[in-house]
Amino acid sequence: CDFTTMEKLLNLLLFFTLLIGVQAQLSGNIYSINDVPPTTDLLKQTVVVAIKNFYNTTTKEPHTLTYDQIYRFQAYDHVYGTVDTSGHFEVNNLDTAPDSYYSLFLFVDENQDQHWNTDTFEPCGWNLLPDVTPQPIPTLSTDQTVWNITLNSGMNFTEDDINSVANGAFGFVKGYPVLHTWGSPTDRAYAHGFLLAKQIVHLLRFWLLESTVRDYDYYNNAVIPFLKTPVVVIPQQAHDEMHATFNGMVDSGANLFVPELNRNFTYEDVVYINNYGVQPPPIPLSSSREYSREHAPRFRSTHCSQFSAWGDRTGDVGTIAARNMDDELDIRKTTVSLFVMMAVQPTNGSGELAYVNYGWPGFVSAMTSGFNEKGLHAMLNSGFDWQPGPPPKSLRAGMILNNVLSTMNCATIADTMNVLPFEKEEIPSFLVGVNILLAQPDTVEDGTAPSVVYEGDRKGGLFRYEKEASPYLNEFLLTTNHFLKYGYDLEEPYSNFGEPVSMSSWWRYIAGGNYLLALDSFQTQVQGREMERALENVCHGTSEHSVVTFSNQLQFKVGIASMKYSNFYSSYELIDAPLFDFWDVF
Repeated sequence: CDFTTMEKLLNLLLFFTLLIGVQAQLSGNIYSINDVPPTTDLLKQTVVVAIKNFYNTTTKEPHTLTYDQIYRFQAYDHVYGTVDTSGHFEVNNLDTAPDSYYSLFLFVDENQDQHWNTDTFEPCGWNLLPDVTPQPIPTLSTDQTVWNITLNSGMNFTEDDINSVANGAFGFVKGYPVLHTWGSPTDRAYAHGFLLAKQIVHLLRFWLLESTVRDYDYYNNAVIPFLKTPVVVIPQQAHDEMHATFNGMVDSGANLFVPELNRNFTYEDVVYINNYGVQPPPIPLSSSREYSREHAPRFRSTHCSQFSAWGDRTGDVGTIAARNMDDELDIRKTTVSLFVMMAVQPTNGSGELAYVNYGWPGFVSAMTSGFNEKGLHAMLNSGFDWQPGPPPKSLRAGMILNNVLSTMNCATIADTMNVLPFEKEEIPSFLVGVNILLAQPDTVEDGTAPSVVYEGDRKGGLFRYEKEASPYLNEFLLTTNHFLKYGYDLEEPYSNFGEPVSMSSWWRYIAGGNYLLALDSFQTQVQGREMERALENVCHGTSEHSVVTFSNQLQFKVGIASMKYSNFYSSYELIDAPLFDFWDVF
């Protein structure tokens, strides 16, 4: 045979020689289940599965698992393993093709149905390195890593959590968890920490650390120190509230140990929760992470959408606003099971207004969704966030809308405009891009539109009004995660500041705009169900909760994603959700 043929044969022989020594098996040990050594009974119920990762033939890289691949792993390429009573597990018979990668997923099958059930909080775990989300492992490798895996359950609110303290009470209203606090800001914050201490620790562990930061060393050594720098502007009242929250947690007697950080929960962790998602500029990282984070500080990408309608569009219903809260996600659905409505009632005569904060335990000095007793809807989407340059010291970080949403001392949109960073040098601008939809009763007569969108970032911002952007309809507004006025050029409609915006943001905006155009074409009067359908039109499986507010009536509805099904479709839960009067939750 010729030289080329001989070379091919030698390479083939070398390949099979190497293949003999590759690890076609994944193995490891179950270290703990719910933070304690596993019992024999639990190990006998544990299912070990290797789920095959999708592979990009262009980049020659595997994809990390999707949520659906985990929730419905039986529908995808997978291999079951075995586990013995010592906790040792093995998975054999893996595909050893060059493009074969697997991620390990383990769960305690408590009801023996061979499914991992999020709604019954079956403990689960996976291989962590080099990230703390399930990582692709090449089977065509001589790597003999033995994976030590911990399994943990999710958490929800139960009747056992019903409790009260001097300035707060936790309970359920129409089946929804509600934390009602009253008094001064620090009294309210102390009650918040006391009543929700264990949930705050759980939220930090299994949403923020595991799904947002994704690196425990990086969190301790980079994120926490960054929150103490002058870049992060935190008002003194917020510091006082967060200290009070932490004091309440300590006094509650709850277990505050965080195994992933090998330390107890601290005040700095409360600060991070209220600045969640913010990352510092690139610095040397721990050995467990080999890549650098660029374009920081910034939030993780999110996919929220909002709509508003008023006037003749809604008839005698008045102003309606609606939002999908997207992308605060984790495998155990912690942001679904620990959703809580926080009904905040200031001291009489304080000059503040009562409000509802739709969110999660620990959010005492920052929020993303609020609705107050005057019918003011003020809710935040992430906006475009790629303007270059280092952050000025005047910027505040994750104290999102501190002067607007945290105290809710704004009765109207006009009041809110006075405290948003809008060409006012004395007011720090936002650290990252934001789209804030504001809505108020359309009976307010102060010359301000019943609804506006604020588009802004670290360098400035503008208010966007009806008919200033596609679909150019009166008495309608919508916003997703890019700008349509600030940094926007009609000649380059798919970019902000000359940089491309996310496809997700654009398709949701176009889909939402087309739905509004259809309502306009058919002269359909917009009521609550039409706004619910608007949210359904832009839902793409990442919406953990949805809110519809009726400013004139002072009412609202909340949809929470199901714990039973794969992915997150909260907007489809609104149709069966109860209608709340504002004061129902106080």
